[in-house]
Amino acid sequence: MIRIKSICLALILILSCTCVPARAQSDRAAAKTKIILDTDIGDDIDDAFALALALQSTEIQIVGVTTAWGDTALRARMVRRMLAENGRAEIPVAEGIVTKSRTNFSQMRWAERGPDGPKQDAV
Repeated sequence: MIRIKSICLALILILSCTCVPARAQSDRAAAKTKIILDTDIGDDIDDAFALALALQSTEIQIVGVTTAWGDTALRARMVRRMLAENGRAEIPVAEGIVTKSRTNFSQMRWAERGPDGPKQDAV
């Protein structure tokens, strides 16, 4: 009889220990880290990939995107197009300071077909 009680107590202890981490994991999943993504999207693939990855993440919530370097208005159009095509057009996009750039905006034609939105200053 004592042995059965000991086994039952051990099983209860084991079950309660395994349930706590699962509950903690679900609490962490519910509380996403909020981010603002600052990007010079359009010159190469790294920033487009970062935006796509962030949009699919279950751990973060994008609260805004800012553009930097060169033609920031056109970069903002590219971001808006990516967001719209992924069903996330509600994410605000703000333009950084326009700078002179010698870098080739390789995604210019694709970005030009993106939606033009309200100008929001990222600064």
